[in-house]
Amino acid sequence: RNLIQITTNVKSIQVPAHGLNSYVLKNDNTLWGTGWNGYGQLANGNNVDQNVLVKISDNVLDFSAGYAHILVLKSDKTIWASGADDIGQIGNGTMGTHQNTLVKVLIP
Repeated sequence: RNLIQITTNVKSIQVPAHGLNSYVLKNDNTLWGTGWNGYGQLANGNNVDQNVLVKISDNVLDFSAGYAHILVLKSDKTIWASGADDIGQIGNGTMGTHQNTLVKVLIP
């Protein structure tokens, strides 16, 4: 197998332990993702798996990808999440309501 280039100007990458997603934070602070999207963890408004990188957000300082959700720290220091919410991992006060767009995490 040969390696192929999928993007440039990369600041950091994450592949969750299950290996079904890939996330890329670019130097311009945009966050991109590809792969399994069964719970909306790619935050692109649907639950369709993606075979190319899709833009998740602008103004991203950092992010963390879980099994089926993602947390995003934006440049204004707010935290946003998307994906599975079976046990409240989205952090917006709901439980069992999966999110396929980024929602703001409630911080007490």
